[in-house]
Amino acid sequence: MKYVFYVLGILILILGISFTIQSDLGTAPFDALLVGLSINVGLTVGSWEIIIALILKGCNSLLKGQRPEVLRLLTAFITGVGIDMWQER
Repeated sequence: MKYVFYVLGILILILGISFTIQSDLGTAPFDALLVGLSINVGLTVGSWEIIIALILKGCNSLLKGQRPEVLRLLTAFITGVGIDMWQER
């Protein structure tokens, strides 16, 4: 049952991010970074979500001296793909 709530929470998160981006009223700071990179560099917002998450989680695992947690990388991938699916660009 907890996995159902986990996936449902990710879907609500993706929907909220996509709606705030499409509304042009402003986004959260991290999402603003993704939108700015998307506009200036040319990849999609979801692609930047995945790239930045991989960089941050890789640096974090290096600093901690541990292997990256696969579930967190999977969450970033699902979120990035989901944002791109909801965007109309």
